[in-house]
Amino acid sequence: MTTTSSTGFSTMSSTLFNKVAQDRLTKNFVFYRFADKKRLPKNSGQVMQFNRYINVDGTTATIAEGTLTAGELNISADTATLTFATYGQFTTITQTLTDTNRTTVIEEATEVLADAASDTVDLLSMYNYTGNATLRVANGKTTGTVTNADLMDADELRLIVRNMQANNVRAFDEGGNYVGIYSPYQTYDLQGDSSANTSWTEAHKYTDKPVNNMFATELGALWGVRLIRSNNILTASVTSSVTLSAYQGVVIGRHAQAAVSLTENPIEMIVKLPGSGGTYDPYNNICTAAYKLPYFGVRWLGFGAAANGHRAYRHITPVSA
Repeated sequence: MTTTSSTGFSTMSSTLFNKVAQDRLTKNFVFYRFADKKRLPKNSGQVMQFNRYINVDGTTATIAEGTLTAGELNISADTATLTFATYGQFTTITQTLTDTNRTTVIEEATEVLADAASDTVDLLSMYNYTGNATLRVANGKTTGTVTNADLMDADELRLIVRNMQANNVRAFDEGGNYVGIYSPYQTYDLQGDSSANTSWTEAHKYTDKPVNNMFATELGALWGVRLIRSNNILTASVTSSVTLSAYQGVVIGRHAQAAVSLTENPIEMIVKLPGSGGTYDPYNNICTAAYKLPYFGVRWLGFGAAANGHRAYRHITPVSA
């Protein structure tokens, strides 16, 4: 008689939990979505190398008939390196809990851990931007002179977009839009801006209608910036005259950051059933669920020529509430 063992079910469960985790992981991304995804070659060490090609100017010179070498140019590239590491967290579940609870505890734990994994990925990506991107403080102030009155408004976005366009920063879509990721407190102030002609209110007065945004947290677009809301926004250290918090959102252009592809190098969800712990679990009473992001990393790409520093802005604004 053929016997189906618990080992088989364990493999099936791991496959299911990995799929649940991967689906939930990708739905929750904010910052990571806008990084260039790089394939991690196997057996290539702990540092990934790839080229970032430098743009060249066009020409207005003509090519004379019979000329073989006119128009020749050299294409150069900077070598970028991305150092990766492994990240993970786990939780311990007792057999009593799994046996007596009305819900599927392990599957729910998988969903919680997948959310934590997506948070880990986005935090790493966010810190990479805020540690490197060009600084813009509201109204051209400094962190030492900004006041409660220097709130997030439409003119701030217009100025950042001007600077990025002037430095040939590539947009993300055919409409020429960059991406702005801000705290809910910052977007609250932006949407309350009622300045004549330039404000959110004026721009949306005659155009607002049901829109199928790409992301659930996307608010819409203003002055060439698609605005997305995130809670993974740092508070900024500013002058003591700011009585409430100041937040450090970011406006991103294409090719500002690279990251290991989580499609080709996916999350691992590891479930250990009661009895798998050997002498560490003498009563076969402990179950663990863990996620592991093997060999993940991010890399800031705004290096080299000074213009590349404008590929992303870290944008500090105080908030009103």
